[in-house]
Amino acid sequence: MLTDDVRCPELECNRKYNYETIKDILRSDKNTKLVERYNRFMCLHQLEQMDEYIWRSNPKCQMGQLNDGGDANNVIVCTRCHTKTCFNHKTRWHTGLTCEQFDSKTDGDVKASLRWTNQNTKTCPNCPYQIEKKTMDVII
Repeated sequence: MLTDDVRCPELECNRKYNYETIKDILRSDKNTKLVERYNRFMCLHQLEQMDEYIWRSNPKCQMGQLNDGGDANNVIVCTRCHTKTCFNHKTRWHTGLTCEQFDSKTDGDVKASLRWTNQNTKTCPNCPYQIEKKTMDVII
């Protein structure tokens, strides 16, 4: 049973509607496609709440899958597009690297990126964002 309540979209209203109420509202409009879309959305929402559910790393596929092997089964292969996804990292499978090796490589990449950012950027005087440092070479 789907249990997540949906808050009324009106800003001043705090009323919540349950799944059945929303379905009844949509049915009263006799829009079966909208009811089907809502059912699909709620089903996917419930799946996403499960730790063993993962979206595929291929954005064109729009498929997900339950991984009943958990961390012991890190490579998820899509039955539709055959894209390999790492269950651990929620990214495309890192071919040739174990998850530990991928973590080490990624950690090194992040540190290198931070080092470059610190050397080549400064905080904007008008906002909290980093902006590129520019040097002025004056030719006399």
